Amino acid sequence: MKSISNKSICSWYYAFFVINAIVASLSMVILVLKLAIARKNVIDILSDSLSSFLVFAIGVVNALFFYLMCDRTLLEDQKKMTSL
Repeated sequence: MKSISNKSICSWYYAFFVINAIVASLSMVILVLKLAIARKNVIDILSDSLSSFLVFAIGVVNALFFYLMCDRTLLEDQKKMTSL
């Protein structure tokens, strides 16, 4: 059975990186739009803000994780192999 190349695995992780970065960005844009348009009380504003910040934080952490998986692990192995 043939092994899967590091480049295809890295492309898969990069696609997840892009998706998570888009989700994180959209959560902040939607929060700004909600706060600009809606006239709510303080509790509703805080709950919307908290949930948007949590989605943003999770999206950023996931995006960075997938980027590091590709960059540090897979490509580092490839650099070591070419230097030998």
